[in-house]
Amino acid sequence: MSEYTGPERRGSGGWHLSKSLSLTHLFSTLAIVVAGFTYMSDLEQDILRNSLAHDALVQTVERNQQWNTTAFGEIKTMLNSISDRLDKLADRR
Repeated sequence: MSEYTGPERRGSGGWHLSKSLSLTHLFSTLAIVVAGFTYMSDLEQDILRNSLAHDALVQTVERNQQWNTTAFGEIKTMLNSISDRLDKLADRR
């Protein structure tokens, strides 16, 4: 006895494969692909913006370090000058 799997058996739990391509499947796949490309493009732009912001912050920190080095050098020079003057005043007494 062979088992018949005709059209009346399809609805009762059997597998059915169709070679047709539905328009909704095509449109949804296309929408997913377009969304993926859009997401990747936005991601690249965000990475570029963050890279530029990082470079600007690094430059700002470097300028601040140079300014601090210069300012502390000037303060050290002034303190040495004050110390020398105090030593001269102390030697006079």
